Amino acid sequence: LYYTNTLSGEKSWVKPEQSTSENPTNWTEQTTQSGKTYFQNTKTGETSWEIPSELQAWKNQIAAMQLQKNLEAVMNIEEEEEGQIPDEQEDFQVSDAKQVYLQLFREAGVTSTWKWEDFHRIMKDDERYLTIRVMSEKKQIFQEYIQTLKRKEREEARQKKQVARENFMKMLDSSGILKAESKFHKTAHFFQGDPRWRILEEKEREELFQDFLDELERRDKEKQRHLRKQQMQSFKKVLEDKEEIDHTTKWFQAQKLLAGNPQFEALDKLDQLSVFSEYILEAEKKEAEKKRSQDKTNARKNRENFKSLLEEAAEKGELTAATHWKDFILKIREDPRYFNLVGQTGSTPKELFDEVKNAQKEKLKDQIEYLQDSLHNFTFNTETTYEEVKSRAKEAYESLSEPTREIVLQVVTDQNVDYSKEEYRKLKKSVKKFDEFLKLHPEISAETKFEDIIQSIDTSKFKRITQEDMKARFGRYIEKLKEEEQGSDVEPGEIKHRSKKDKKKKHKTHRHESPHKKYKKKHRSRSRSSTKYK
Repeated sequence: LYYTNTLSGEKSWVKPEQSTSENPTNWTEQTTQSGKTYFQNTKTGETSWEIPSELQAWKNQIAAMQLQKNLEAVMNIEEEEEGQIPDEQEDFQVSDAKQVYLQLFREAGVTSTWKWEDFHRIMKDDERYLTIRVMSEKKQIFQEYIQTLKRKEREEARQKKQVARENFMKMLDSSGILKAESKFHKTAHFFQGDPRWRILEEKEREELFQDFLDELERRDKEKQRHLRKQQMQSFKKVLEDKEEIDHTTKWFQAQKLLAGNPQFEALDKLDQLSVFSEYILEAEKKEAEKKRSQDKTNARKNRENFKSLLEEAAEKGELTAATHWKDFILKIREDPRYFNLVGQTGSTPKELFDEVKNAQKEKLKDQIEYLQDSLHNFTFNTETTYEEVKSRAKEAYESLSEPTREIVLQVVTDQNVDYSKEEYRKLKKSVKKFDEFLKLHPEISAETKFEDIIQSIDTSKFKRITQEDMKARFGRYIEKLKEEEQGSDVEPGEIKHRSKKDKKKKHKTHRHESPHKKYKKKHRSRSRSSTKYK
């Protein structure tokens, strides 16, 4: 029969008894925030890192009592039949036996320097020594105990050393006589009578002394930085409050204005200039932002004023759906509401003019569409006149209201003529690209047929040119190639390239042409009246 504690899992062969023992001493065990254990006397308030002797004696007595109970339980175990005792019994026996040996180690006063032979010689006659029969297990438990003692000693030594170092630094800090430039050999005699000084070795004292001086130097620099920052902020406040100083003030002017100011004099020259430069930069930014805001306000006012000008012109009939910008600008170019708007960011005068003009067109939308529908069979070109349109759509024109019919006629005519001009421009551009394509085509010669290259032409690039026009231009290009071959000694199929001398000669000839001939050429180029390229 054995007993098990259902809460802790602890097992025992002896029926447990309720412990009534209490700590007869005034010492209690406490723990610091960092986890270190220390002891405190509840009566006197005294503290100690080491366990007091009376508390240790009482703990040894309690341990001896428990050991005796465990030993009696081990020695009184009776042999039971197989299967009657649970499997945990063997582990339970080993654990109890180990506790017996640990108590033996404590009673023998085993330290970390002991050998197994020392313990064996002292305790071999103790009856508890035979609790463990196997020698190797005895030695293993002994070695584990020795290693535990060594770890504990190292930790205690480390903690004592750390406490000693901390106390040494507190001693230096509380002295009040040390400065960052102090020397060890000159100040050591001030501390030699203090036990916190003597507890450390000479080398360690010098190292900690230098560490403390480094810390003092760091503190001094931090104080200086903080003071300098406060002084610079105070000086900046002086600049902000002084009305005579603004973003246009020069440094030499500011020095005269600030002479004798305590916040100014407290800084060195470089800091003075640094704060002043920073202030001027911020002031310039504020001024620039203020100017940008004012410019935006002025620009908005200028646009509103110009819109008023356009609305007045629309009410007077000077700006209609048919009015052209180039004609309207001649009337307003001296008006300040116009030239105040010119050159500023945002909408241009022409864009605002177009908005009003489109609004006027919107009012005549139905009449414009009516007249446009009546001209669905009429072909406009770049030279179409108002009279031609009026003649073609006479009935529709006369059916419009009297005050607006002329304006509607002009709007419809201008829109279609402008469209024709744009289409003509695009056609010229497309024709030019086609001519360049023929010149750069590597397979075209004087003997090439149009049918030979039609498959290689990407018609999507020349949408505005019909295949018939392509063929005609191709024919003229082939004739030109043949003329060049006939006038030279090149082989058939080859192209004679004009020399640089010939080009210069031709350019010189054109320069000396009479103004009358130039005018004729220019006049002929303007006389085209059809959108079809000839």
